[in-house]
Amino acid sequence: MIRLLIADDERLEREALVEMVSRRFEHEVVLETAENGRKAADTAILWGADLILMDIEMPGMSGLDAARAVLAQRPSCRVVFVTAYSLFQYAHEAVHLGACDYLLKPVEAKGLRVLFERYFSRVRRPVKMLCLENAKDSLHLPMQRINKVQSANRGVDIYLEQETQPLFFAATFASTEEKLDPWQFLRLSRGLIVNMAFILSLDGDTCRLKDGTEVLISRREKAEVRRRYNDFMFHKLEERP
Repeated sequence: MIRLLIADDERLEREALVEMVSRRFEHEVVLETAENGRKAADTAILWGADLILMDIEMPGMSGLDAARAVLAQRPSCRVVFVTAYSLFQYAHEAVHLGACDYLLKPVEAKGLRVLFERYFSRVRRPVKMLCLENAKDSLHLPMQRINKVQSANRGVDIYLEQETQPLFFAATFASTEEKLDPWQFLRLSRGLIVNMAFILSLDGDTCRLKDGTEVLISRREKAEVRRRYNDFMFHKLEERP
């Protein structure tokens, strides 16, 4: 069963979502509700919510701030912002800041169904892990959380989503590359591997990453980099419900 939290300061909106979800997914979800951002954050963390339908504008702590608090403690949680059309751009920007999605008010049954189908497809898909070991330690990370890997002195720096500092691990760059999914990860230079979902654009000889980094691609590698990135994006589009 999926633990679903519905957070909205407007009682009628909250009850409408509860009724809609209960009618269509009663055998697949367990429900909790919250009437403000602070309660939403506390409930999601303590209860262990898997999925949150979160209003953006709530008194005290906003939905965006509540989402940040939850994702800091439970990065696997999915946060879906429920917003009026006037806040669409705000919600759209928030989606690109973290593991989030959005629904426009008034929420329709079709939009809710598509959202749940997308969520179910994600949770039912096996999570690919990067597993590294050395003489003193071991490391196990979901590959989807890795933005990029860089060669470092006596090891590798692993940059994770929602983390400002890299995670260092004493392993060779070559052995790390061997254990990354080649469909998802691409070597851009001698000491840099990126998650292709972390690429913002490919323009000529320049690859721009979502953290603002620009990487020059050699003329010899440009065609192969472009081919693999196009294949990745094509398959990502096929996966969308």
